[in-house]
Amino acid sequence: MKIYIETYGCTRNRADAEIMEAILVNAGYKIADFDSADYVIVNTCAVKDPTEKHMRKRIKDLLDAGKRVIVTGCLPHINLESIDERVSAILGVKSINRIAEAIELAERGIKLIDVEQRKIDKLELPRMWKDRVVFVVPIGEGCLNACTYCATRFARGILKSYSPEKIVRWVKEALAKGYKEIQLSSEDTGCYGFDIGTNLAELLDELTSIEGEFRIRVGMMNPNHVIKFLDELINAYKDEKIYKFLHLPVQSGDNKILRKMGRTYTVEDFEEIVKAFRKEIPELNLNTDIIVGFPGESEEAFQNTV
Repeated sequence: MKIYIETYGCTRNRADAEIMEAILVNAGYKIADFDSADYVIVNTCAVKDPTEKHMRKRIKDLLDAGKRVIVTGCLPHINLESIDERVSAILGVKSINRIAEAIELAERGIKLIDVEQRKIDKLELPRMWKDRVVFVVPIGEGCLNACTYCATRFARGILKSYSPEKIVRWVKEALAKGYKEIQLSSEDTGCYGFDIGTNLAELLDELTSIEGEFRIRVGMMNPNHVIKFLDELINAYKDEKIYKFLHLPVQSGDNKILRKMGRTYTVEDFEEIVKAFRKEIPELNLNTDIIVGFPGESEEAFQNTV
């Protein structure tokens, strides 16, 4: 039986795809190209409405072309009813360990639908090793925010940080297999460890102490968490193994709009973080995100962002 996995969205989805590949191979299935595949797994993203529409169209087009389709990823959590009823199975982000079972049931004419928000430690699951430079390490699942515009939190749930010991183990194994760049991925790396008595800075210190020549890229972190351990984080970032890359979304330059967005920080908090980083790390590569035209945004609020 041949399987093709088509992945959309963030690095977390890419890591989930590699987990599913390993589970399928261990179960005796073959990962194949699109044309020869018996099943196409569409590992979906639904972070924005246009993305969701694209996912629905892609699934429909595959089914119309005669492909047997299994849907995984965020879409089943965000808009389950929108998924074409002709698909063979539907699995949520915390059910990917059942992917081989889903295909076995589909072959018997049984459609597995599992979008439960169960606890799952993905660092306990196998991964398919690729001939690549970059290895994505999930450091947790879910977040501690409740942003009014975000659908991803409905899919990924409340924060569950993975243990530093398991993260270190995966990084060491990836380095032993020849990977040179480690990408730490989560819905919000800034809140890593808050549920298990640690934080991102402490994790980075552990990872940079690993011997070898490699680099670490840290994924997106929100200002409301970063400001709680700012000095520690900056000190961790000074290590030569960490890219001087900071993805810190501001979303709006107006405090009233930030409150409407459910963002529990101020413009001043964002500026404090950026100034502190730039003072200590002048070569900082700062990336941010901005939402324009948020409901209730006035011309003044827009100009504050500009």
